[in-house]
Amino acid sequence: MGSLWAALRAFILFFGLWLVLTDAASDGLVFGVAAAAFGAGLTLAGERSPWPLRPLAWLAFGPWFLGQSLLGGWDVLRRAVRPGRPLDPELLDFPTRLTTPAARRLLAAAVSLLPGTLVARIHEAHLRVHVLDRGLPVQADLRRLEARIGRLYGERLAP
Repeated sequence: MGSLWAALRAFILFFGLWLVLTDAASDGLVFGVAAAAFGAGLTLAGERSPWPLRPLAWLAFGPWFLGQSLLGGWDVLRRAVRPGRPLDPELLDFPTRLTTPAARRLLAAAVSLLPGTLVARIHEAHLRVHVLDRGLPVQADLRRLEARIGRLYGERLAP
């Protein structure tokens, strides 16, 4: 019953998105129903798949990630324009609690777009992160990013 409910929620989400994107044009409704049904089927398949097919989690992740990327770009721009900005770099070892290899790869790629960070090395469940300023709350930022990515992959992270 849980899978059926998940598929129904996914169908409603995809069909609603279709209606918004097409201004509910009647000539595309049949195609919209078919596309939403296909998306709902993928959601069901995603429950057994290592690939994350959790539309609501991705919809929540996208805007947050875009905002963090913009903050990261702004931080680099400020440091380039104002050379007097303090730099206190360090290499930080970050043991991730993510277990899915794809989730770990996404974490490593996403870290480099956070303000003042760059992944210098990946080894199994450990990331070595170059930080521009050790005064930034990088550890907390990394844990928040890790938790968000964990939700994308349906992982329950140990505290």
